Amino acid sequence: MNNFEFIMILKSIIIGLGIAVLLQTISKMLRGVARKGILHIFWIIATINQIIQHFWASWRTIQPDWTYLELLLALIPAIILYLVSTLLSIPKNHNENLDTHFIEQRVPFFSLMMTLIVLFTIGDYVFVEGDMSRNLIRGSVFAMFSFLAYSDNRTFHIAGVVILIALQIIWIVNWSFFLSKTVA
Repeated sequence: MNNFEFIMILKSIIIGLGIAVLLQTISKMLRGVARKGILHIFWIIATINQIIQHFWASWRTIQPDWTYLELLLALIPAIILYLVSTLLSIPKNHNENLDTHFIEQRVPFFSLMMTLIVLFTIGDYVFVEGDMSRNLIRGSVFAMFSFLAYSDNRTFHIAGVVILIALQIIWIVNWSFFLSKTVA
């Protein structure tokens, strides 16, 4: 087992826990434990996608030797994604609309999401060559998250998550094209 495989085991466990929390929330929604909210559903979709993208992109961190700081830089985003997942879970005895619940906890949610953007950007420069176009997109998303952290307008939040999902789809298509060129 090499260093990367060893680190990916721990990272996979943390990522798996985050996905489990989100799937458990979806299960509760399907059983009618809480009143569904389109905003909450969109954020669950975006977060599951972000967790999968983070796991998928982890192969770019392969290197023979790791420092402790590089280890932390590889693990902390997975931990933050787990914490984001827990913020999307349904609290016990929760009967109100989940959109209201999401908007009430928007500041810690978006604070964690903005921290992720910073860590992903730093990670690009540590593990791979940085790309200015990614930083422009991340900067725009960071600005949007900053705005959403302070806005309690549901319409703005729905528009923001729809924009994020569209950017994620574009990112996936672009990344898939990059991978196909790398393999070929």
